[in-house]
Amino acid sequence: VSHVAPWQTGTTRTPSTAFCLLMKFLCMRLTEKQMLGLLHHQDSPYIRAIGFLYLRYTHPPKLLWDWIEPFLDDEEEITPSPDPSSKMTMGQYVQKIVSDMQYYGTMLPRIPVPIERKMKVLMLLHEEKKKRAALNRSQRHRLKPGAKIRAIYSDADNDPAWYEAEILQVEG
Repeated sequence: VSHVAPWQTGTTRTPSTAFCLLMKFLCMRLTEKQMLGLLHHQDSPYIRAIGFLYLRYTHPPKLLWDWIEPFLDDEEEITPSPDPSSKMTMGQYVQKIVSDMQYYGTMLPRIPVPIERKMKVLMLLHEEKKKRAALNRSQRHRLKPGAKIRAIYSDADNDPAWYEAEILQVEG
């Protein structure tokens, strides 16, 4: 497998090796353990990309975020299309297949609008947290126990929001 586009290079009639493997996985109905094995595979980023496509095609949209969130910062490089200049990180690839409705001219399953909006907000928050973490590292001298701050918090019952907070301890 040298790319994860749906079609062989130069044709729109012959499925790619990646999509043949994806079809095989769809027929097998992978277990959670098998999915984790695909997503954490060390040998090839293309094996992992097929795993993310499997998730996108089969997993309930409401639960999709819990699967993809740990991989948003994945820096492993992949070339998803036959075009060698289309390199991206695995994290960017995961964001692309979750936020787009089309995948190289094929339609992906629709994500309901409320879930899609929430995932877009969570992706923006993820980026914001990365920026804030970098800023906090550069201003570590100001972060002392007892300091008043504003922090983003969310859980299963509460949507993400800014809250007044106090630093209890500083590690490292």
